[in-house]
Amino acid sequence: MRVETVSKKKFECRFTREGVSADAAVTIEKEGLVINLPAEKKSVFFDYADLYDFRLLNYHLFLDRVDETWEISQLGYDTEEFFERLWEAYDARSREALFLSGAPLMETEGDFHFEEENAAAKGKAKIALYPDCVCILPHNACARRIPLCFTEEPAREGFRIFLKLDTGEKYEIARLGHDTDPFFENMTKRRQAVLQAWEKRLAELRPQNAFTEIFPDAVSGLFRPEDEGFWMAAVKDGRAAVEFFTDEKAATYLYSFDADVKTFTAILRHAMEATGTHRELIYLDEDKLNENPVYRMAVVRSRYVRFLRAHMAGRVIHTAAWGDRVREQV
Repeated sequence: MRVETVSKKKFECRFTREGVSADAAVTIEKEGLVINLPAEKKSVFFDYADLYDFRLLNYHLFLDRVDETWEISQLGYDTEEFFERLWEAYDARSREALFLSGAPLMETEGDFHFEEENAAAKGKAKIALYPDCVCILPHNACARRIPLCFTEEPAREGFRIFLKLDTGEKYEIARLGHDTDPFFENMTKRRQAVLQAWEKRLAELRPQNAFTEIFPDAVSGLFRPEDEGFWMAAVKDGRAAVEFFTDEKAATYLYSFDADVKTFTAILRHAMEATGTHRELIYLDEDKLNENPVYRMAVVRSRYVRFLRAHMAGRVIHTAAWGDRVREQV
């Protein structure tokens, strides 16, 4: 069971970085690890956004960063407790980066395997069912939020559960034990409820605005059914213009890409659903993004958001010349 608070217990250990070892006391905080080094009279902060994997091998805990690995050892009898508490804290931060709200309807542990475009992963993870998604939460940066609104009919073979997105990604969950039946049943029910909620909101969506006057064939969609606002997009010939209709400052975001129209539109729908009310994640520049650890983690955990960020070609602010400028771009 996930805990809501992080223990302030100090774990005495040996800390190794770049081949140099020293006695240390480590505290597991909400945002990362605080590593106190008495001999050096300083402390080091290890943000969870920089932690891509951690693994326990022969009572040595290895913390993998982008370009180096840190090591914590000599925890003694506290080794397993430290690992579990670290996973709890890292898991909580991952859920924050997946923009989850409220408590899960059901939570268990098991094995996972997924295949995405140019990526695959497998291992052990916490598996959580939320009202609108299934979450895979391993002790690395491969956490995934699988929106039920975009999944095909779930399948099952014995103790293995299969999910496939409309964009082709495949996810497998296994070894849930006695939780297999209730998890599959509850997930299937939630999927039906989510699809109905999306269909209801989409049916109510009747965009009448300046964007439709310029692009009468524009597609429209939701962020999430419970969120206010919607988006519209004109997509053609490797170019796209996307408009958010929310209370935020108005602008049109431009994209240039190699994918076909259908593929880009599907990616756009997934990215909008993934960000929810955190739409600025799509257009923040790298400097601003790096200032927000949760957003950095969110980008790592969604290929759709990464795609939009990588293919953004500019934006057009709403001024008197807005219509002419947008027409020139798409």
